[in-house]
Amino acid sequence: MEPVHLDGVPVGRYSLSFYENIQKVPYEVILDVSDKRNEDGDFLINGRSAVNFYESSSTIQTTDKQFKIKSLAATEIAGSAEELKFENEYFNRLLQVSHFELKAEGKTLVLFLNGENTSFMSFTLSDI
Repeated sequence: MEPVHLDGVPVGRYSLSFYENIQKVPYEVILDVSDKRNEDGDFLINGRSAVNFYESSSTIQTTDKQFKIKSLAATEIAGSAEELKFENEYFNRLLQVSHFELKAEGKTLVLFLNGENTSFMSFTLSDI
């Protein structure tokens, strides 16, 4: 699938590939950045974590690569303790995202946490 960027905004469905400290993600985790916006002008995002589906809105500014996820809403499907621990960490990390970078001709989306370049999540553009 070819990347679609709306004026530099990383629109598309991405699969979580790795964190800075986890080289292989044990679950299929999806982040879908929509080209649709809410009434405040924020981009709509949704996805699936280890167990639950989630949604939110996000402020994305391409001039300074800002990417800020607002409060997260998620389903409440039961899962194993291990799955829920991973999911809780993923959701906490999403809420700490501060900026982004597109790599590999837009096929890789890197979300950086807390304004630093040392804590990050790397996503690959998905074919699904």
